[in-house]
Amino acid sequence: MTRASEKHVIPKGRTGTPIGFEIDDESVVVKDTVDGGSLRIDAIGSEGFQPALTDRFVFPVDSAISCTAEKVRVYINTSVRVRNENGEDLGEVTDEPWKLSFGTHCLDLVAGMKTFVRFVETPLSVAYVENDQSDAIVEVTLPESAAVLIGARSLHNGPAQTITVPNHTQALMEAVSYLGSSIKEFSAERSWPSLRGHPPRITIGDSLSIPPSIQKPETGVRITVPPNLADIYRIAPLAFYLGATVEPGDTAALHLDTGYSEPFKKSDGSIEPAVDELLRRCLFLDTLVRIGGYYSLPRYEYDALGDDLPFYPPNLYDRSISEQLMEYLEVPYEQIEPYVPTWSMTATLRSRIDDAELLTHVCNVLGTVHVENEIPAKRSARIRAFDSEGIDGYSAGTIPPGGTALSIPAFEREFAYEHPTEETVSFGLILDDATQAQSVRAAIESETTLVEPEQVGIVKKPSEKAVATLLEANHDFVYCVPPVTEGSIECIDGHVSKDHGGSSPPAVWMSSEVGSEGRDRQSFEPDGFVSIDVADSVGVQELINILELLQYGYPVAVSIFLALGTDRVRFYGNSGRELVLVSNRSPAELVYICSESREVHRTSLRTSPTPNIPLGSVHRLLHQLPSKPTQQEYQLQGTVAPYPLPWSTERVKTLLCDTDLPCLFNDRLLLGYQSVSEAQIEQWAKEAIERRNNGTADPALFDSDSVDDPIE
Repeated sequence: MTRASEKHVIPKGRTGTPIGFEIDDESVVVKDTVDGGSLRIDAIGSEGFQPALTDRFVFPVDSAISCTAEKVRVYINTSVRVRNENGEDLGEVTDEPWKLSFGTHCLDLVAGMKTFVRFVETPLSVAYVENDQSDAIVEVTLPESAAVLIGARSLHNGPAQTITVPNHTQALMEAVSYLGSSIKEFSAERSWPSLRGHPPRITIGDSLSIPPSIQKPETGVRITVPPNLADIYRIAPLAFYLGATVEPGDTAALHLDTGYSEPFKKSDGSIEPAVDELLRRCLFLDTLVRIGGYYSLPRYEYDALGDDLPFYPPNLYDRSISEQLMEYLEVPYEQIEPYVPTWSMTATLRSRIDDAELLTHVCNVLGTVHVENEIPAKRSARIRAFDSEGIDGYSAGTIPPGGTALSIPAFEREFAYEHPTEETVSFGLILDDATQAQSVRAAIESETTLVEPEQVGIVKKPSEKAVATLLEANHDFVYCVPPVTEGSIECIDGHVSKDHGGSSPPAVWMSSEVGSEGRDRQSFEPDGFVSIDVADSVGVQELINILELLQYGYPVAVSIFLALGTDRVRFYGNSGRELVLVSNRSPAELVYICSESREVHRTSLRTSPTPNIPLGSVHRLLHQLPSKPTQQEYQLQGTVAPYPLPWSTERVKTLLCDTDLPCLFNDRLLLGYQSVSEAQIEQWAKEAIERRNNGTADPALFDSDSVDDPIE
């Protein structure tokens, strides 16, 4: 038996495995060496821990240990689910004791890493128990000592290794071929983000250097491209997801080990549309095929499409990637396009070797890559809130309204950032108008605002002392109205450095200044993970909306777009990141209502992928709404689930009054539990239809094509 004074660490599993186990008597701390997460588990009555085979778990794990125990305690603050021997979900643990009969069961945990605690051939009782510390405890009681296995895998949210590449296309092809080394398994299950992991970091150096601890995937898929940086960049996300080997060739094409080849058709001289479409096709159809795998969750998209596909999705589950792709390519893209999720990012890079360092961050969110050698100074951004294009990112040049200047330091800072919760997030507002400050404070103190008054610090008059005091409070979000010149905030009696707060700069910094759209991107390089430039003043209600949307868990860009639109703002850093992580609901949901008349309204539930709930995730529709999109419980993150038509004004009123979900009523943003009358709703509808008809409203806000065929 290992005594408390003999603390030791069981070596990690196979080479490069990121999970280790630190043992101290009957306690074990599961540690993720990539992301830094840890989880304490007590095995009461244990006589020691031994390494265990990872294949004893239904789900992939990086490393595992075993012991015998009479009672197990897990110190965790997130929800815990129970699965049977085959991995089928049995339900969620509560504070009521749950007795399970003889058999093999597994606790499914997410706490900085994916962890499974497997109890072999024993009855058990499981429940949350009270304790005097901040951690919650899940306690499993066994009638007698039984075998317990603990396995974990890293969520791999940050790069575990670094690949160095020189300015040579052949070396870059080889490096891109290794990006998929972070993927845990090359089946349809890799459409789950927790099985993809963060690809290795790429840096520029004098020669190619690939750490021996990472291995090139062997999936039987090759991609050939002409030896130029632009085409290598364009296919990098697809190569990452397919685990493809990238090789030089006269034609850009996909090659399968079945002998089949598919050239990437060019549109306007570029392979970008074909590559983007194939990536979207693969991810989406993988999410249908995996219905036959680890999680057989009922899905709205599966019921809508499954019977019309030329194959039965679960039948492809055990087939090779090449065999799956052969079937996928037979599906007309137009058939699945309405159900493909909102994409996370389109990154516009230059065909310069320096931009290779952005590839790992774009691939991590399964973004698509476009290349423009000379990025024009004037152009239109593609992004709108909940649009199909996601973040519109640029590696260089003047950023268009709604666009994001991509910043490698901002992405890197994100790895170490500990996100606040709804309760702990704090906002600092540096205003220069006492009347506006009083109006903001009054709005925050009203009962209709979700943000609590103690979460917001406000400077009414920007003196050096007042501004310095606010920055020293280390707020998560700071909005600054006074001009910022060369890193200093202009005060009425001097200047204060933006960095005055010390080692914890705001994660999100927002400035507003008329005419700021002409300034260079270096002026807005974030100290946190994103800064926002608003080209004019922000109104009181707009500011309140921003704070509430951020607190609700929306990504920064989506929050700003919903509150301000796209024409007034630019982002610098990682604008697709959420500021606040929520645990008791799925974030980034929006009820969208489009009025056909004053009395008839179309309604849908829309979601947006976030770094915390990336592409491929699903979420359960937890909110009690007047009607549900379907009888299915799960929706693919980033999709649209239409509600049955028609909706009367009375029904819309019930929705607006009874849900805390943000709603976009035509082009009017309404946040949570609105006290409105039917007459007010009909007047809003009348005004919105008039704006639509006379062309004064953003047509994207009235695009109801996606809800033409509601599910009854």
